[in-house]
Amino acid sequence: MDFPVSIVTRPILSKLVALQSFFFARPRLDIDLVNNPESLYEQKSLGLSHKQDHAEPIPIPYAVYDFEFYWNYKLRIKNNSSKTAYNIKIEKIIKTASDYLQKLDEIASLKEVELIELDYNLRHRASKNVGQAN
Repeated sequence: MDFPVSIVTRPILSKLVALQSFFFARPRLDIDLVNNPESLYEQKSLGLSHKQDHAEPIPIPYAVYDFEFYWNYKLRIKNNSSKTAYNIKIEKIIKTASDYLQKLDEIASLKEVELIELDYNLRHRASKNVGQAN
């Protein structure tokens, strides 16, 4: 009697493939950087700069000031899979000493379609006159 091997192996293989995709599937996280709708950008004058382009007396439109510029963003992390993402962390992000990134909870986890928003502020200092700063 010839007994086809595929009758026995096909159901076993299909179950193994299903188990493999269940145990080894990973969550999919999408990251987006968007402008903060409450405050897009800011600038703050820190006073007159010691780097002046004209000899004294300096005309008001040509006076150079030290400015600090801010760009405010939201870093959104969203789980777009049916798997829960555990122990989420940001491994590398480029930022200077004056930039700010809100700290992510060390035990953060995201369930299906959940979202985490972090504040991300970029800062830059420059010496400009009022016309250049605008």
